[in-house]
Amino acid sequence: MILFNFYFFFTKPAQLRMNIYIQKEGTDFGPYSIEQVKELIQIVAFSQHHQAYHNGQYWIPIPQIPGMSAVSPSTVHISHR
Repeated sequence: MILFNFYFFFTKPAQLRMNIYIQKEGTDFGPYSIEQVKELIQIVAFSQHHQAYHNGQYWIPIPQIPGMSAVSPSTVHISHR
Protein backbone atom coordinates (compact mmCIF):
# COMPACT_ATOMS: atom_id res chain seq x y z
CA MET A 1 0.00 0.00 0.00
CA ILE A 2 2.77 2.46 0.86
CA LEU A 3 4.52 1.72 -2.44
CA PHE A 4 1.26 2.40 -4.33
CA ASN A 5 0.78 5.77 -2.59
CA PHE A 6 4.40 6.71 -3.28
CA TYR A 7 4.01 5.78 -6.96
CA PHE A 8 0.67 7.60 -7.28
CA PHE A 9 2.01 10.80 -5.71
CA PHE A 10 5.07 11.01 -7.91
CA THR A 11 3.32 10.07 -11.16
CA LYS A 12 0.51 12.63 -10.98
CA PRO A 13 0.66 15.52 -13.44
CA ALA A 14 2.49 18.51 -11.93
CA GLN A 15 -0.63 20.68 -11.72
CA LEU A 16 -2.33 18.15 -9.44
CA ARG A 17 0.58 18.40 -6.98
CA MET A 18 0.45 22.21 -6.83
CA ASN A 19 0.32 23.85 -3.45
CA ILE A 20 -1.97 26.78 -4.17
CA TYR A 21 -2.54 29.59 -1.69
CA ILE A 22 -5.41 32.05 -2.13
CA GLN A 23 -5.45 35.58 -0.78
CA LYS A 24 -8.83 36.91 0.31
CA GLU A 25 -9.42 40.09 2.30
CA GLY A 26 -5.77 40.26 3.38
CA THR A 27 -5.63 36.66 4.62
CA ASP A 28 -3.82 33.76 2.93
CA PHE A 29 -5.61 30.40 2.74
CA GLY A 30 -4.20 27.03 1.68
CA PRO A 31 -2.44 25.06 0.52
CA TYR A 32 -5.00 23.63 -1.90
CA SER A 33 -4.80 21.36 -4.94
CA ILE A 34 -6.17 22.62 -8.25
CA GLU A 35 -9.26 20.44 -7.78
CA GLN A 36 -9.90 21.95 -4.35
CA VAL A 37 -9.59 25.49 -5.74
CA LYS A 38 -12.14 24.65 -8.45
CA GLU A 39 -14.54 23.26 -5.84
CA LEU A 40 -14.08 26.29 -3.59
CA ILE A 41 -14.92 28.61 -6.49
CA GLN A 42 -18.04 26.59 -7.25
CA ILE A 43 -19.29 26.97 -3.68
CA VAL A 44 -18.36 30.68 -3.76
CA ALA A 45 -15.71 30.50 -1.03
CA PHE A 46 -13.37 32.24 -3.49
CA SER A 47 -13.90 34.00 -6.79
CA GLN A 48 -11.76 34.11 -9.91
CA HIS A 49 -10.87 37.69 -8.96
CA HIS A 50 -8.84 36.60 -5.93
CA GLN A 51 -5.07 36.30 -6.16
CA ALA A 52 -3.28 32.96 -6.04
CA TYR A 53 0.30 31.91 -5.28
CA HIS A 54 1.61 28.51 -6.31
CA ASN A 55 4.94 26.69 -6.44
CA GLY A 56 7.20 29.71 -6.16
CA GLN A 57 5.27 31.95 -8.56
CA TYR A 58 4.18 35.51 -7.84
CA TRP A 59 0.59 36.34 -6.87
CA ILE A 60 -1.59 36.05 -9.97
CA PRO A 61 -5.35 35.95 -10.66
CA ILE A 62 -6.76 32.45 -10.08
CA PRO A 63 -7.64 31.88 -13.78
CA GLN A 64 -3.93 32.24 -14.69
CA ILE A 65 -2.92 29.17 -12.65
CA PRO A 66 -1.72 26.49 -15.11
CA GLY A 67 -4.43 23.88 -15.57
CA MET A 68 -7.15 26.14 -14.23
CA SER A 69 -10.08 26.36 -16.59
CA ALA A 70 -12.98 28.73 -16.23
CA VAL A 71 -15.04 27.69 -13.25
CA SER A 72 -18.21 29.44 -12.24
CA PRO A 73 -20.16 29.26 -9.01
CA SER A 74 -22.83 26.59 -8.81
CA THR A 75 -26.41 27.62 -9.09
CA VAL A 76 -28.20 26.58 -5.95
CA HIS A 77 -31.96 26.21 -6.07
CA ILE A 78 -33.81 26.29 -2.79
CA SER A 79 -37.32 24.96 -2.85
CA HIS A 80 -39.85 26.43 -0.46
CA ARG A 81 -42.60 24.06 0.58
